Amino acid sequence: MTITEKILHDNANEIKLYKEGIFWVAYEQSAYYIWQKKGYKATKKLIKTLGQEIMSVGFPQSSYETFTHTFDPVLEKDEAYFKIFSLDKAIDMDAFQQWKAHMPGRDVARRVSTAPAMTEIVPERLEMQEPSKENRIYQKLYDFPLENKTPMECMVFLSEIKKICYSHGNL
Repeated sequence: MTITEKILHDNANEIKLYKEGIFWVAYEQSAYYIWQKKGYKATKKLIKTLGQEIMSVGFPQSSYETFTHTFDPVLEKDEAYFKIFSLDKAIDMDAFQQWKAHMPGRDVARRVSTAPAMTEIVPERLEMQEPSKENRIYQKLYDFPLENKTPMECMVFLSEIKKICYSHGNL
């Protein structure tokens, strides 16, 4: 399927998931619904061929069973690479549009220094909190979306944590 086909949602009472590699990905209002229920990291990307930004949320196959047990959706269509779930209540389209408008895009996210010679893209809410040096590692661990990261990204993250520990005297 093309991205144009994936972002179409004719029914506000359903969510759609698409298998992409080892991940299940939801787009637009389906992404919003999953973000609300599960808190998974949402991503806004500009799709040049469409001339618009789209929202997506993804999670690995290993989290699929946990995902379905969280809110017990009714599985309407079950294919190997595509699933549709019916919802009891329609997705609030106004709330979705507001959420999408206020989410930063990939190129809009700010960079904040977390240690000498290291930066990380962090959500706006963390920039305002300014955690103490002692709590910075705990905050980073808590906020790291492990379910959305590749093994290589996890390794890089662990390396950053290690550098922070050394820069603060092996906390």
